Amino acid sequence: MNNSAYIEKLNDKRWIRKRNRIFKRDKYRCTACGGKENIQVHHNFYYSDYRDPWLYPDDSLLTVCRKCHLEFHEHHETETRDIKKKSKKNKPKKKKRIKKGRSLADQQLKQGLRIKLRKRDI
Repeated sequence: MNNSAYIEKLNDKRWIRKRNRIFKRDKYRCTACGGKENIQVHHNFYYSDYRDPWLYPDDSLLTVCRKCHLEFHEHHETETRDIKKKSKKNKPKKKKRIKKGRSLADQQLKQGLRIKLRKRDI
């Protein structure tokens, strides 16, 4: 995708609504340094199918100032995730298995910590 096409998408009203929702969630502050000036929304990753910016999940977006945004892109490689389309229709839900000696809450807490560490590394 060329740069001018991407800029057009950033001017789309759907992205502007999503961007404003992310700003509000993050209290209009950079989540890296706490600054309030020149805030932008950073994508933690991009899908390989080049989907529109407003189609990303909210938890994959961060409010950052321009300086921190540039640093993110200079020092952290942006991941591209391949998408495999799966039908959700008539798909049975998997039961959560509890490992011997651990409660389900302990397992969920451990999984939550792994996710937070991965997001911080990006």
